[in-house]
Amino acid sequence: MKQPKIGIVGLGAIGGSYAAMAFDHKIPVYVICDLPRKARYLSYGYWVNDEPYEFNYVFETDQAEELDLIIVAVKHHQLESAVEMMEPFISEKTIVISLLNGIRSEEFIKEKIKDVKIIPAFTAGLDGQRDGNSISFSSKGKIYFGAFDSGKNDIVNRVKEILDACDFPNEVREDMRYKYWWKFMMNVGINQVSALLKVPFGAFAKGNPAFNIANHAMKEVIAIANKLDIPLSEKDIDSVFEIIGALNKKNKASTLQDIESERLTEVDLYAGEVIRLGKMNNIPTPVNELLFQSIKHFESAYDYKVRY
Repeated sequence: MKQPKIGIVGLGAIGGSYAAMAFDHKIPVYVICDLPRKARYLSYGYWVNDEPYEFNYVFETDQAEELDLIIVAVKHHQLESAVEMMEPFISEKTIVISLLNGIRSEEFIKEKIKDVKIIPAFTAGLDGQRDGNSISFSSKGKIYFGAFDSGKNDIVNRVKEILDACDFPNEVREDMRYKYWWKFMMNVGINQVSALLKVPFGAFAKGNPAFNIANHAMKEVIAIANKLDIPLSEKDIDSVFEIIGALNKKNKASTLQDIESERLTEVDLYAGEVIRLGKMNNIPTPVNELLFQSIKHFESAYDYKVRY
């Protein structure tokens, strides 16, 4: 296939890691950002696994070629501004995938951009760590994607071609709604408990407090999912811990990284969403209520203005 051109919105741990992977594979990468961010990246540099990268930072359409794929990898509170930045770069052939956590970013993007070509996607197993303009990762993880309905199979096939060309580990899922909720469950358990206890991935060994609390938090997700006819089970919790067990034991979940850097977290997408859905479906969610209040407490204790 013709060499694809990709855009990336959000140069944090996930976006920066995939930008570097594509760059290393000689794929044209355009980082869509505002002018202040571009100036900061150019002034201070951008590093991935201790290597400097000089990406194409663009904020106007005449600075980039027509894009085949745009990957959205911002935090949820940055999504609205991200959509405004990327909308001018979307042509009839451009496909969008959102790697945001949670279960509603695709719907938000579709509401804001008329006729956008977008399919559900997420990444799991990429252990990116961010420190300012420096990113490190030891595991590439995998991008999972698919359609909730068969009418978008042509888009799914095109995304598969592009991700393969970029050498991004990926997997098409026929059961995407189930897998989507599986990732949501993982974030609810691992991200939040890592932040609550301030522990790295190695603390989630079976029988440890982190393991036990995450297990209970994820069971609340299973109860809601089953009420919505999504077939999550406790075997899916086992698979979460298997993936976490294969990661660098010293690396930290993104929510803990946010708290340590005094950035807003994504607790509203995790516990906040579980609590909301629990109330709608008359399912108690005490563990997630505790996680929500605890992480909100950490945010309220920041000594100075929250950094993004």
